[in-house]
Amino acid sequence: MMALLGIMIIIRMACSHGEQWLRDHIASVVHEDLRNRVLRHMLAQGVRQSEETASVTHILTDGLDHIDAYVSQYIPQALYAVFVPLMLSIAIIDSVSWIGWILLLTYPLIPMILIGKKQIS
Repeated sequence: MMALLGIMIIIRMACSHGEQWLRDHIASVVHEDLRNRVLRHMLAQGVRQSEETASVTHILTDGLDHIDAYVSQYIPQALYAVFVPLMLSIAIIDSVSWIGWILLLTYPLIPMILIGKKQIS
């Protein structure tokens, strides 16, 4: 029994490490792609000294650095927020069907409530 628990802990650690690696990899790919798009757009418009150059430089440096955190942390957490209640509702349908169906039917209201709270504050 303890060996099984140890194997499960090791699998959990490996999955967590793999998930973090995948998050970081996707964030760096998105970051690089966006930077290349902005550079191509800037070169297509023609390089000229103006006030716009400073804003483009800001976007290429500081602005795109914030994309990494958005892609690697916010988006996965948003997906968890969507899928965890859905999976729980489906799992509860198996044991207590009427409660599971209530959860499944009211599940679409969760984002609306969150949006409404954000609009109020």
